[in-house]
Amino acid sequence: AGRYAIPGLPPGSSLERTAIAVLGLCVGRVQRRPLVPKFWAPSPRRMTWHMNAVTRSGPNPSGAAQIKRQAVAVALLANGDYRRLLIERIDSATASIRLSMFFFAAGAGTAGPGSQLVAALDGARQRGVDVRAILADTLPEDIRNAASINAPAIAALGAVGIQARGYWPEAVLHEKSIVIDGRHVLAGSHNWTAGSFFRYEDISLY
Repeated sequence: AGRYAIPGLPPGSSLERTAIAVLGLCVGRVQRRPLVPKFWAPSPRRMTWHMNAVTRSGPNPSGAAQIKRQAVAVALLANGDYRRLLIERIDSATASIRLSMFFFAAGAGTAGPGSQLVAALDGARQRGVDVRAILADTLPEDIRNAASINAPAIAALGAVGIQARGYWPEAVLHEKSIVIDGRHVLAGSHNWTAGSFFRYEDISLY
């Protein structure tokens, strides 16, 4: 318990220790816990949710389901380009918005890009768009403390009637993506914070 086990290698052998050392180099350091905990594995539902942004399924002549890929245009977005297109797409949403974000800095009664995004999401909700958000929670001993950063945003979204919650506290959410109307996707390194919008050199894809 509390150590790595390499299937097929004798426990405590030099071969096992060498394999563990190589794995340690791959992940930066050897931690006293399983390398890939079961709850870190991507769920099929979550993977499907993202695939639906760029694919559609339909029956083929034999009746079996098949995937038909749509043409997809990809653009790199840096600095102000990301925020401008983000607001434009939120303002043009007609059906749904799904947000998954590591850091979202916003709060009721505060100014700044986070509060402007809350207002844009609220505007979409008032147009009848189904808006939902998942923000990162904090793991034990996590110095980034995402929960304290995201709690005001969750409260601000909830105050205007938008469904928002923290991610499972047992797993890391480091994603920064938004899917609009099931077909417009912005994903990359941009958090929804002033630093990410105005200070850091972040890049996202559209």
